[in-house]
Amino acid sequence: MPSDTNAARHALLLPERTRAAVLGVWALALLPFIVISLATGGRTAALAGAVALLPAAFLLIWYRISGHLPPPRYTVPAMLAINGVIAVSAAHLPHGPSYWIFPFLALNFTLMGLTVGGLTNLALIAAGTWNVSLWAGGAETFTFLKTTLLLFVFVLFIWRALEESWQQLDGLAHRDELTGLGNRRALRPALDRVAEGEGVASVLMIDLDRFKLLNDRHGHAAGDEVLVRLGGLLREHLRASDSAYRVGGDELLVLLPETPLDGARQLAQRLAEAVAAADFRIGERIGVSIGVAERLPGERVEHWLQRADADLYRGKSAAAGGGV
Repeated sequence: MPSDTNAARHALLLPERTRAAVLGVWALALLPFIVISLATGGRTAALAGAVALLPAAFLLIWYRISGHLPPPRYTVPAMLAINGVIAVSAAHLPHGPSYWIFPFLALNFTLMGLTVGGLTNLALIAAGTWNVSLWAGGAETFTFLKTTLLLFVFVLFIWRALEESWQQLDGLAHRDELTGLGNRRALRPALDRVAEGEGVASVLMIDLDRFKLLNDRHGHAAGDEVLVRLGGLLREHLRASDSAYRVGGDELLVLLPETPLDGARQLAQRLAEAVAAADFRIGERIGVSIGVAERLPGERVEHWLQRADADLYRGKSAAAGGGV
């Protein structure tokens, strides 16, 4: 069962503030080019620069108003529009602005990620090489192609290495070290995303019965092993769309998107039975109590979790030894 933190692995490497700053610096650098082109009679080049500036302005205004860059469904088309203007200009304008390709080799990775950004960069390099071949000799064409490709490969490898490092750090920050489940840092964004949707969703609040007594009797190492095995059981029984988190010492939470109350209760029953039947290798059986709550329309996340917690403790009070 992939944890919710896996979603972060598809995020872009740099923080939003840094990505917006990189785009802003490029947009500011484009303004002198437009002014100089107009002053020297290069109206077509100035128009191309102004057209390229419009999608960048859209992204920056969005960031200024909302505090966030637009989602990829807007950011990627805007960046592709800018790249299209640059590519057409580099390919067709006399002595086209091929030098704009160099900052884009990093900018595209920053705002569109490795795959889309990499393919776009290759298209830019092809356009720039075509332009240089039209207006300069073969030696300059070869030099331009060699330089841009080497820079592209260098930026690609550096970006990939940084991305892998970021993914590892992000995993450590959002994953519980003992159980491998998500932690509190990962839980809140996942809850907020589900709460923003229109579909039904439920949570399971899971608590090990008499866990303190288990630690006193068998030692904390045995208690840790029980938690590890419990995390494994959860992964075996959950769907790919579900996610599980350790929110306290022996308290776990399961988030079930697109799951109504009846389905959540059925899963809770299966989990309780699986735990009761499992061999935790401590010489005794383990029980869990599970609280269930389906989110009500418009309900705050905090109230949703409070209802699951209340259901958990009603179950504990109703049946000695745990259960649902």
